[in-house]
Amino acid sequence: MILYALQQLQPQAQVMKFETCPAVKQIQAMVKPTVVISHYRSEQEKMALQNGVPPEDAKDMGLMGDLNPGTINILYHFIGIQLNESRTHVDLSEDIKTFYAILENKRNRHDEDLKWSVSAMKKIDVAKVMGIDTN
Repeated sequence: MILYALQQLQPQAQVMKFETCPAVKQIQAMVKPTVVISHYRSEQEKMALQNGVPPEDAKDMGLMGDLNPGTINILYHFIGIQLNESRTHVDLSEDIKTFYAILENKRNRHDEDLKWSVSAMKKIDVAKVMGIDTN
């Protein structure tokens, strides 16, 4: 999501740190976003969805709190990051802060209820969101 959205919003943007990080072997963005329309039962479930919790996991949070049902549209932009074999993780915190700052600068009056979330997901979780059977 970071790389794809950054290219969309600011073509002349500086290279993000993780793009030149020696721990990163390959970065591949999916061109077509995945759209999920999710129904929630409570404010807790809605907030979980807005904060990037997968819909299946957020449903458990809908059991807590007062009922306040609604619908939320979620647009996923996936970016696969393959690390070199010697690495198990890479710190993207500074890149994510930069990404959020760019998005906030692009916000307009029509985006008042728009929320952004950057989440790390494993392949199996991405497959679930995309509706791909992994069995």
